Amino acid sequence: MLVAVLAAMAVFAVSLFGWGRLTARLSGTQTSAVLDIAVGLAAVIFVGGVLNLVRLAYAPSLALVVLVGLAAAARDWRMLLAVDRTRLLVVAVPVIAILAFTIATQLPPSVYNDADDYPKYFFHPLRMLASGTLYGSALSAMGSETLGGKAFLDAFVAALFPLRWLNATDAVFGLGLCLALAGAMARNIWAAVLCVLIVAFIDPQYMNISPLYLGAALVMAAIALSRDEKGVASGLLYAALIALKPTFALFVVLHLAFLALLRWRFAAKAAGFAVLFVLPWIALHAPHYWVALMEPNALQAYGSGPPDNLNLFSMVQLTYGSTVIQFTLTMFAAFLAGLTVIWRAEDRFVAAAAAAGLAAYLVMFFVFGPRLSGYGEAVRYFTPMAIGVVTAVMAISARGWRTVLAAVPLAVFSLSLAPRINEALTYRFILAFPFAQSEDYRNLDALVMSDAMRDRIRKMQNMVPKGATLVAWVNAPFDLDLKRNPIIDMDSAGLATPWAAFPDSGYVLWEYRGVAMPMVQGPMESSIVVGEHERLIAGQEQKFTIELKRFAQEGALLYNDGRFALIRMPGTSG
Repeated sequence: MLVAVLAAMAVFAVSLFGWGRLTARLSGTQTSAVLDIAVGLAAVIFVGGVLNLVRLAYAPSLALVVLVGLAAAARDWRMLLAVDRTRLLVVAVPVIAILAFTIATQLPPSVYNDADDYPKYFFHPLRMLASGTLYGSALSAMGSETLGGKAFLDAFVAALFPLRWLNATDAVFGLGLCLALAGAMARNIWAAVLCVLIVAFIDPQYMNISPLYLGAALVMAAIALSRDEKGVASGLLYAALIALKPTFALFVVLHLAFLALLRWRFAAKAAGFAVLFVLPWIALHAPHYWVALMEPNALQAYGSGPPDNLNLFSMVQLTYGSTVIQFTLTMFAAFLAGLTVIWRAEDRFVAAAAAAGLAAYLVMFFVFGPRLSGYGEAVRYFTPMAIGVVTAVMAISARGWRTVLAAVPLAVFSLSLAPRINEALTYRFILAFPFAQSEDYRNLDALVMSDAMRDRIRKMQNMVPKGATLVAWVNAPFDLDLKRNPIIDMDSAGLATPWAAFPDSGYVLWEYRGVAMPMVQGPMESSIVVGEHERLIAGQEQKFTIELKRFAQEGALLYNDGRFALIRMPGTSG
């Protein structure tokens, strides 16, 4: 299986190279082979938006996407061999070592995130493959926390391999693309080695399979292409970032703003193309957004939350590893690296990227931190941008004495690297929350991913009439038969959207003693409800739990085994 997954990733990389070359020819952009792969990734994400919008994102369509890329790559295959062989030999050593370690410990990992991956991210690509689109549920985080770009990429893995291997998309392929970009973008061989190590050293605060290294790679590519006057490729990269995760829009907006100070025509053109290329993903979720505008839900938050005393120079160990001061020093080092080359006309775009990175860090921490999940979570959300900005800025600016600045991230994160390596070797995962190491957590993973759980869920689904709508608030919605019933997947983050609402009729499968609802079951005074958004999710969980109990009383409680309840909603014919 491992060999097959690695072979599939290699084929996918060549296909992306083909899409990148096709984009370069159409836009007149001058790129390298590695940058072509990144641009090709952005192009494929755009194609994914179109396929989802027209409801044709089935497995055969994905196969066609790969074949088109391979056909385009055949024309320029010699570019893949046109590399600096000396640099390749030197840089290949750390790259191969890092990837080999990651593959050995992460492909697949021993466990995944029980609150995010199981109830949300595992299900999204399966729903797309079954229905041809990611649009569907008004009770999921799709359309809010993500527009669907990552789920579309995950579907390439899910169409061929078991869900256990979904880590291949970001943790392996995304990481490999970051490492390749770091090695290719650097001005000299030793700067390339340093930047490859930067990618590995910066603590990823790994939480789930949402885009981390893929986002970092697209940030690096956007910085590398920012001195190109062609706005098409840059617009594709910006749009892909937003499609992967809306939080990346912070970097996009600030990077374009700083670039506008240097070349406003190019910035305006890139912004226009970014809007154009992200439109299919926006249009996909337009019905939900329309409801939010015309008939928004009254969102209910829980309490005021405990005080958050972190600051930019805090040395308090974060829940997800490392400290705030480590990220702060790293971002200021990148900013200084940008300032050292600002007087060189050809390098001013590096200064713009460094300034945008630092500004994004400060805005994420001070503005979005309290509004999302607290200052510590704000650092975690910023991590992909930190990896992308710092690596790209150091790669391009590190020459002579300035190479010392590239060593700052290595020195800053050297102390937190050893515990992460030890965790990966001991447990075969790098989940950043400590309780993931417990035996209970590993037992939970075994239960959720077991055949017995799938049989249990299918048995309850068979109690629902074929073709009837089924709302599923369970930890393993990926076990449901998507062809038997229309499935409305429900997750905690999805409840905190202004369009969240139950259908008028149907059935509900509710795992009320599972981990699909961590805030409802846990103490509300815990640190998990520090930020406004988390308190909003907690409040909405309480509200929808009351609604489900009402359904059980006014409709019909068809099944209850102490963990799962199957409810027929009021007004549904029995």
